[in-house]
Amino acid sequence: MLCWVMAFDPAELKRMREQYRRTREAVDAAFAQEVASMTEEEGLKRVQRLELPPFQRMPSRESSGLIQQQALFQRLASRR
Repeated sequence: MLCWVMAFDPAELKRMREQYRRTREAVDAAFAQEVASMTEEEGLKRVQRLELPPFQRMPSRESSGLIQQQALFQRLASRR
C-alpha cells in the first residue's frame, strides 16, 4: 500500500486525508445520533442480529506438535 500512496503528490494526499477525516466525522456523528435515539428494545434486536465468526478451538497441547517433537528428540537421544 505504501507504493500506492507514494504515487500521489503531497498536496493531493493531504486533500484526500482531509476529505476522509471529514467524511469519517460525519459518519461517526450520524451513528452516534442513531444510537442515542434508539430504544432499548431496538438495541437489543440489533445485538441479537449480529453474526459472530464460527468458534474455533485452540489446538490442545497434544496437537500443537511441540509435545510430539520433544518426544521424538528424547527417543533419538536415548538411542545414542
